[in-house]
Amino acid sequence: MKIVLQISPNMKKLIVPLSVTVIISLLILIYFLFLRSANVYDAIPDSAVAVIEISDWNKFSNQVGKTQSGTELVKTDAFIKLQEQAAFFGRVFGFNPSLQAGFSNGKIAVSTHLTSATDFDYLFIAPAKGIENDDILKALNTKLDVSSVNKRSYKDHAVVDVAMKDGKRFTFTIIKKVIVCSFTSFLTENSVTAITNGYNLSHDKDFNKLIKKFNSSSDVKLFINFKKADIIFPVVIKPQKMSLLNDVHTTQTWAGYGVTLDDDRISFNGLGVLAESMKASATPKNILANTIWNSLPDNAAYVNVGFNDLKEEAKANPGASKLLKDDFKNWLGDAHAFITLEPLKEDLTEYNVFITQVADEAKALEHLKHLISLDGSASSAVDTCMHLPIFHLKDGSVINQIFGSSFTTLDASFFVVGNHIAIFCSSPDILKFTLEKISRGETLNKDASLRRTIGNVTTGTGVVYINPSKAGPVFRGLMNEGSTLPAWLSRLSGISLTTDVNSGWYNTKASFCFGSGTKASEGLLWKTKLQTLSTYCPQILVNGNTGDKEIFTQDTANNVYLLSKSGEVLFTKNIGESIIGAVYQLDYYNNGKLQYIFNSATHVFMLDRSGNDAASYPLRLSYPASAGLTLVNSGSKYRYYVPCTNGAVYGYEATGRPLSGWSPLKGVGVITKQLQSFKYKKSELILAFNNAGKLMLLDTKGAIKWGVDNLPVTNQNFNLLQTAGDFMALNAAGNQLIEISSDGNDNIKPVIDSAFSFAATTTSDSTFQYFYSNQHDIRAYNEKNAFQNAVSLKSSLISSLEVVTISGTKYLLVKDESAKKVMVYNLQLKPVADYPVANMSATTLTDLFDHNELIAIQPDANGNITCYRIK
Repeated sequence: MKIVLQISPNMKKLIVPLSVTVIISLLILIYFLFLRSANVYDAIPDSAVAVIEISDWNKFSNQVGKTQSGTELVKTDAFIKLQEQAAFFGRVFGFNPSLQAGFSNGKIAVSTHLTSATDFDYLFIAPAKGIENDDILKALNTKLDVSSVNKRSYKDHAVVDVAMKDGKRFTFTIIKKVIVCSFTSFLTENSVTAITNGYNLSHDKDFNKLIKKFNSSSDVKLFINFKKADIIFPVVIKPQKMSLLNDVHTTQTWAGYGVTLDDDRISFNGLGVLAESMKASATPKNILANTIWNSLPDNAAYVNVGFNDLKEEAKANPGASKLLKDDFKNWLGDAHAFITLEPLKEDLTEYNVFITQVADEAKALEHLKHLISLDGSASSAVDTCMHLPIFHLKDGSVINQIFGSSFTTLDASFFVVGNHIAIFCSSPDILKFTLEKISRGETLNKDASLRRTIGNVTTGTGVVYINPSKAGPVFRGLMNEGSTLPAWLSRLSGISLTTDVNSGWYNTKASFCFGSGTKASEGLLWKTKLQTLSTYCPQILVNGNTGDKEIFTQDTANNVYLLSKSGEVLFTKNIGESIIGAVYQLDYYNNGKLQYIFNSATHVFMLDRSGNDAASYPLRLSYPASAGLTLVNSGSKYRYYVPCTNGAVYGYEATGRPLSGWSPLKGVGVITKQLQSFKYKKSELILAFNNAGKLMLLDTKGAIKWGVDNLPVTNQNFNLLQTAGDFMALNAAGNQLIEISSDGNDNIKPVIDSAFSFAATTTSDSTFQYFYSNQHDIRAYNEKNAFQNAVSLKSSLISSLEVVTISGTKYLLVKDESAKKVMVYNLQLKPVADYPVANMSATTLTDLFDHNELIAIQPDANGNITCYRIK
């Protein structure tokens, strides 16, 4: 099966795309050929996509076992498959010392070929001087558990199909003094065809050209056939994403790399044969010292930097006018960069940024304004940011025509010109965010992971850098569902590919780095402007349809906002009142369309995802609310409960009608803490604590099942712990620890000093831990009240303790009001991170992107909602 991709002229650019870097990583994992003898090239079909030459297999195996990079390589499914098959054939041919040595020390060739659109298998080749098929058959019958043997003729050569008693099947033949074998019979037949018809690597012009030119002292040499890229892509790349990788076809044909496995990296130093349509560029320059690196934001997932060379690119872009190119040439600086900022969803379009150096800003603005006017638009600025005017170039495709990259493209483009650069982006918000990061000096040239990955490279026609910790959606968006490669790539700390094009050859240096650098850099991820200031604590909601986390917030002018996890405003609406308590998501109509319900002091609101009022809402409350509502969902039936200042709790159906059987519940006292609902033995229950110190358990009909009076009111933070088949309410206040069991019995125990803040969490079905802060420290105890750990505090004002779960791991969040920071500990009270905050009550910490990291969401003093990575 072969899939041919049609390449448009506009795609043929002299660039180094992400695809090249990904393909190198794919091939080092999947497509292998081990060879020593030159005559084995005759037996290698010209459909081979890679060759690896290993001078000392035993040395390579030792490197694999003792280096971190080798250990990571062994984790891949393809490498495991290769090892198992090589070991099997080593046993099969172990009767002959020469063959056995070949399969154990590397004197073999192993090629990889597709067996379907999504699978592959290996073809093993080794010298077999003086050995015949019958010699192998005799050994098989006497030394191995063979079930059946079928000797047949293929193109007048004998081939043998062997079935083992354990279910394994393979086919082998000996032809022209080489043995050929595979677990897939037609691969063995392909080798016979390659020898008899000449469709082999010995007759590949570009391969022979490369072999003669390539010279490397590395123990491992990798050769890649980029002409076969369209054949190998379907193994791992989603079909709908194939067009993004077209650039691979237009750079080189065969390429060779010297490969080294260091402790923390796999390094490549290579040479490629340029495709016929390509021309050599000018003498390589020091692109890494170029000033464009001062303008690349540090939250880039993928960066492709190259020198502007419009004269050469003109031949690859016949659709763009010469006049257009000449206009660009009048104001361009040396270099440009294609960037994909850390994408928070697989649709990468609005995160693509193009930056080019500007030698003459006046000419640049004049030319770009002229482009704007060509479609009849006014060439005046549409916005400003960092004192720079923002313009809108509706036909952004002109940028793709002049510079283009099939991976990073622009549509309708917003742009700014200033500080010797021009920045183009399809999203005005992303453009502003990029400007802000550049203005603060948060640029990629200061990124330790970049410097560690690129190393001592000093020159290059182009540089690709990928930060895997930020490129997860890129990998997942490109690769087939179920592929293990994205997970493997995510363990890298950096990927780089540096190239020079000169004298008809394509020189490449690449690194795949492992190690501690995989930690994503801390700092600002995005900032979203609100209409005014905010003091509201942003709330995290999980979209019931997509699984993505979203953010609900409000400003002081009573505008409410729903934001995506990337900071995009999904809707805004002025409700005229301040929200009290939590915001809940529901599917009111049970049709997959989501709404949001919450209350103010006087109304209950329900909004849809466009910010419109849903159903008959807003609902006016009979009495002012004293706390936020609590939503309960039993299947597809919703109901909610609102405590009010008249000492009653009101119950409502989702429609806003009073809840049947709840009339309302009076006499419970004023409740200012949100009710806690939970399931217990298939029943819905509600836990309520009033300002007079009474804790009550209610059922959904309004009956008080039990009540415990005279509890301390200084700390109302009762934690509900559900263990195996039971539950308890736990709190500490003053010098008392209060445990209340599911039957309402209370157990009061003394604590050391006076507890100011409290948090508890289960650690198994039958165990739990609790934490409290006093004037001096935070202390941890288990369910038997046995002391576990303590940590001393520099401050005596801890506003709250909270246990949060991030990707299955629990952390204790300590909000230090005096120091104005949030401290993060594990459950053993070992410090994990800390983060300064201006408004403790308006800060939310969460794993916003499900990347096992702590993200802080909070308003700032300039009317923005900010998103920071702190771990």
